[in-house]
Amino acid sequence: MSLRDPFTGQIDFEEVARWGVIIGIVCLFASAGAASEGLGVLYPYEVLANLLFVTYPTFTIASFMVGLMALWWYEQFRGGYF
Repeated sequence: MSLRDPFTGQIDFEEVARWGVIIGIVCLFASAGAASEGLGVLYPYEVLANLLFVTYPTFTIASFMVGLMALWWYEQFRGGYF
C-alpha cells in the first residue's frame, strides 16, 4: 500500500500507476452512472465539491492541515531530525 519502495526509499512508479488506474476506473464508473441517470457527467464531482467546500468547510480545512503536518513529521523523521 505504500507508494515508496521499501528497499531504496524512492517512489514506486508501478504502485502509483496502479492507484491511478484504480481511481480512474472508479471515476469512470461514477461518471457513467450519473450520465445514465440523466444527471450529467460531472454531477458526482459537483456533489463532492459541494460537500467538501460548502457543507463541511471546517472539516476540509482541518483535514488538510493535519495532512500537511503528518507529511512534515514524516519527512522530518525520515531525514533523521528527531
